[in-house]
Amino acid sequence: MSESSYIDRSALVQFDDLDQEGLPPVLPRLIALFLKNAPKRIAEFTKHAKTLSIKGLKWEAHALKSSSQTLGARKLAEACLKIESLADKADSKKIRRLVTNLKKTYVLSCRELMEIKVERSKRENSSEYTDLRTVA
Repeated sequence: MSESSYIDRSALVQFDDLDQEGLPPVLPRLIALFLKNAPKRIAEFTKHAKTLSIKGLKWEAHALKSSSQTLGARKLAEACLKIESLADKADSKKIRRLVTNLKKTYVLSCRELMEIKVERSKRENSSEYTDLRTVA
């Protein structure tokens, strides 16, 4: 993973083994599911940060961390871990700063995931499809 990258593409190789002939590739479907569900988590983060619901922040951080790690969104997972581990000790300003940072990281991670989804869809629709093991 490059320093500027938000997605560790080597983490995505695992999904190539799950692809089955005659079915759409797994990775673009997982990315679509993440992109559909993650905004709800981000909205919950915002709500919990405003009300200083530590339990809610930790719950959302844990859930988003898991799905982020699965898709190689390492920086987003790290931001979630920071909230999860510091929420008990942080004051309201620090919590809001952490959530603001998480939101920025989320946007950049989603942008990169969408690019990967488009790349994979194009490859699937072309005759020159290769799996990520050859490009990671």
